[in-house]
Amino acid sequence: MRSSRYAVAVGAAAIALAACTAAGAVSVAASADAATTARATLDSNLVPSSGVLWGAWVQQGAAATHYDAVLALESKLGYKLTIDHHYRPWTNTFWTEEKQDIAAGRTPLISWTAQGTTAAAIASGSQDANIVRVAQAIKSLGSPVLLRFAYEMDQPQGSPRYVGQPADFIAAWRHVYTIFQQQGATNARFVWCAIAYNFVTGKAQQYYPGDAYVDWIGADGYNWYPGRSGAAWKTFGDIFSAFYTWGTAHGKPLMIPETGVMEDPALATHKAGWISGASVWLQSHPGIKAVSYFDSISPAHYNFTATSSSTAFTAFRTWGATGYFNTLH
Repeated sequence: MRSSRYAVAVGAAAIALAACTAAGAVSVAASADAATTARATLDSNLVPSSGVLWGAWVQQGAAATHYDAVLALESKLGYKLTIDHHYRPWTNTFWTEEKQDIAAGRTPLISWTAQGTTAAAIASGSQDANIVRVAQAIKSLGSPVLLRFAYEMDQPQGSPRYVGQPADFIAAWRHVYTIFQQQGATNARFVWCAIAYNFVTGKAQQYYPGDAYVDWIGADGYNWYPGRSGAAWKTFGDIFSAFYTWGTAHGKPLMIPETGVMEDPALATHKAGWISGASVWLQSHPGIKAVSYFDSISPAHYNFTATSSSTAFTAFRTWGATGYFNTLH
């Protein structure tokens, strides 16, 4: 059930957005200036001194490279992303775009999948050569990065991200973390990330490797309506409240590395209102220190892109321009 307080806040945000859109356009610069007068700094764990690090996974589409797609989105937004999200395979050797991000003042969020191996194989030591090579490559970046290793490990068995049972996963995670420390790749900030809904059922928590092996705690969550059969419309708070309650008890900075919403064919401004509501909810939940939007069409053809409608993009642009989120630029 949604609380009346949250419903009022989201409703107010959606009404305000509609009014601005009807008048012509939202003033991005005014939104940012009104929200903050000082820029945040990052501590050694990449936690901002105020507000939230805000960014996206940007689908390459027709752009020549993923990085070109990021630049095109930034041009359209009128400001720079704080986080640029990358997906990298288990045996990745391509780090050019992470270097470009660092040079441009963005923080790379590297989602390094364990797909292609298993948790048991990792824990056994049979994958050490690859782990060492990746650790050395990340060390050579020479700047702190967010490393989301083996994300969504709590997917059902047989799913792409599933690599083993909780005990095997915990052993694998600790093994990888230890190798990175031994290799001096201490610029990698380890982000443990499960599925938001599984914090409701308790499944996600079974995979947690312990506070000593984790720098950030994350959760991925989407509003699956109307693309997924039987899915109901869910607000940002509906999706992430259980994660937030469990995560804050660990004293770690919290992150939402993946989130998104589709258009509602029955209500043209529903997506824009959801995005505005996410901004409202995050500002009242200060334990969350980073968020990355999934600006993409998913493999199942769900259109989460920020540009799916003019109202959605206006809300998205305003979200990132607000000083609480645009903390570094």
